[in-house]
Amino acid sequence: MPLNQPTACHPAHTSLAQSLSKRIPLFWQVQILGWSAFAVLSLPLKFSVFGSWSFVIASTLYREPLGLVLTSCLRKVFKRQSINSNRPIRLAIIILSLSLFVAAFETITFWWIFDHTLNIKSNQS
Repeated sequence: MPLNQPTACHPAHTSLAQSLSKRIPLFWQVQILGWSAFAVLSLPLKFSVFGSWSFVIASTLYREPLGLVLTSCLRKVFKRQSINSNRPIRLAIIILSLSLFVAAFETITFWWIFDHTLNIKSNQS
C-alpha cells in the first residue's frame, strides 16, 4: 500500500509542515533549519565562553539572522558565477574573498553594535 494513501491512522489532509516543504525550496529549508539548530545548540558553548546569558541571547539574536542573510547573499554570487571546469580557481577566489569580507563585516558590526553602541559586554570583557 503506498504511503501517501489515506488510512484510519493517516488522514488525507497534509500537515502544515508537509505543505510548506512542498512550496519552500530545499535551499531555504536547509538554511532556516541549519541556522535555527545552530542558534539553539550553540547557546551552552557561548555561555561557557562569555559567561553572561544576556550577552549570549543578544549576540545570538544578532549573529544568526545576519548569518542567514549573508550566506543567502553568497549563494546569489555563487549562482551567478558559471561553474565550468575551466573556472574553478576563479570561483574559489571569488567565494573565499567574499567569505572573508562577510566574516570581517559581521565581526566589525558585532563589535560596534554590542561593545561600542549598546555597551553590552560579556563577563570576559
